[in-house]
Amino acid sequence: MKTYEMLRDSGFREYLIMHHSKDKLVSEYEMDWRFNEILNQTLEKWELGTIEYEPSDILKSVDPVCYRQEFLNYVDSEGYEECDDYYILQSDIEDLYEEYLESKE
Repeated sequence: MKTYEMLRDSGFREYLIMHHSKDKLVSEYEMDWRFNEILNQTLEKWELGTIEYEPSDILKSVDPVCYRQEFLNYVDSEGYEECDDYYILQSDIEDLYEEYLESKE
């Protein structure tokens, strides 16, 4: 079974949130923060007069569609899959799905 098929199982998603939200799941807020940090560390701040702007803030304000697409590219490049309001490493999904199935027995 493919990982996206496993994540379509609402019981599995509920199991993940109840049992692994602290250790295996990354919140959307946390993932967004990580992405912003990468942008801000790799791109220069913009100055307008005496005010400095972070690259992530500029991209999010000027082109939110592009920001979201780059965010999704980042998530994918880091090996994560979206699961409701969380992200989970693709490499963890199969093992956790087996754990979930065993818990149902």
